[in-house]
Amino acid sequence: MGVKQGFRTSEVARLTGLTRRQLDHWDRTGLFKPGLAPAEGRGSARFYSFLDVVQLRVVKQLLDAGLSARKLRTCLEFLRKNLKEENLAGASLVAGGGKMFLLTDRPDFAVDLAKSGQLVWMVDIGATAQQIASEHRKLEGAAKQGP
Repeated sequence: MGVKQGFRTSEVARLTGLTRRQLDHWDRTGLFKPGLAPAEGRGSARFYSFLDVVQLRVVKQLLDAGLSARKLRTCLEFLRKNLKEENLAGASLVAGGGKMFLLTDRPDFAVDLAKSGQLVWMVDIGATAQQIASEHRKLEGAAKQGP
């Protein structure tokens, strides 16, 4: 997608809508460790991968849609296990009734969910990844221009 690979906590906070404090807490408690470089003592920088940023933005969207804090760990574990950079385009996450499904270009999962009658949330992961890439390019351009 043409974006850099290492993102500092401040950049991740701007790109996801999560706070630095949330990211710090999630790293310290093991809920979400940065994929490239975790903090190694006071003052050290964390580095998140592009995929980390996409996963965190998806979780933020689900939290905003009403995902309970209790289900947060399950969602993060699911994304870490199932979401890969090669399947970002056209991918969506469907969550509801205690279950989560990663959809790609196979619509049969959506049919199965519709039969259950459960309330579901759907987040377009491909669009989220594109938004992050676009916003990052704008941030980089603004940083190069200076104050």
